[in-house]
Amino acid sequence: MDIFQKDIVTIIHSALTGIKGTLSDGFDLEKGIKLAREHNIIAIFYEGAVLCGVSNEIPMMQNMINDVCKTVIVDARQISMINRLTEAFDKEYIDYLPLKGILLKQFYPKSEMRAMGDVDILIKLEQYSKIQEILKDLDFLYKYESDHELVWTNPSLFLELHKSVMTTYNKDFYKYFSTGWDLASKVDGTNSRYEFKPEDFYVYIFVHFTKHYRISGIGIKHILDLWVYAQAHPRVDWRYIHKILKQLNLYEFHQNVIDTLNVWFDNGEQNEKTSLITNVIFSSGQYGTREMSNINHAIRESKNNG
Repeated sequence: MDIFQKDIVTIIHSALTGIKGTLSDGFDLEKGIKLAREHNIIAIFYEGAVLCGVSNEIPMMQNMINDVCKTVIVDARQISMINRLTEAFDKEYIDYLPLKGILLKQFYPKSEMRAMGDVDILIKLEQYSKIQEILKDLDFLYKYESDHELVWTNPSLFLELHKSVMTTYNKDFYKYFSTGWDLASKVDGTNSRYEFKPEDFYVYIFVHFTKHYRISGIGIKHILDLWVYAQAHPRVDWRYIHKILKQLNLYEFHQNVIDTLNVWFDNGEQNEKTSLITNVIFSSGQYGTREMSNINHAIRESKNNG
């Protein structure tokens, strides 16, 4: 990591742990705020910067307060609508399994620290006609259908209903996950809410991380998800996780990502691979870059058609 990256990681670590960090004398606050906006980690950045001694009286920090307030409002509206939606699903015995950010939010110090651009929920297609009625009652409008998603929106929520947890064209991953329902079990005390066990959910979010990393790059908040989730589940069965990652040919890459997180948050020793992963993540923005996506698409196509 270079000095700027170390400062950003220090700020993030302070926000996530509440521990005051020390920034370099020449920390470029303007550049840091720009990066936080690009990666949609405004609430984390503001909280951590203040903990690290950056004055919230500075005009740039004052401007950030507005962004943080907007993030809090968006978060509250999203959660309210998610609760209305899932209560309706449970009332009507619609099977559903929340994915990604909905679940990850609870493991951050504050919900708004895990911003979501969209909300992902796995459903069963045979129940879709009933689901459509519920969505219309909640003022959702249908937008489009993709390989593995049915997309609906309303003023509070961009909703992606998953037909499967993994795209069919990611053949190596789809073979293991399929629709995802085989790995799910019903949550006690509910009519129709399902979940993955912690080990399978961790594998899922790592595969999601990998999918974006190899297609177009992936942003800071997604590698933070891995660290935050692992910190919240210290007793997960790592032998099981490693077994599945080996089946998916992801074990070595996962070790490199863990080594990177150790460099970031636990004084781990840098090497060529951790530096590469750090640079890819910092340069990617929230969901990677179009240039990286185009390059990787060309590589995949050349392998397929020569």
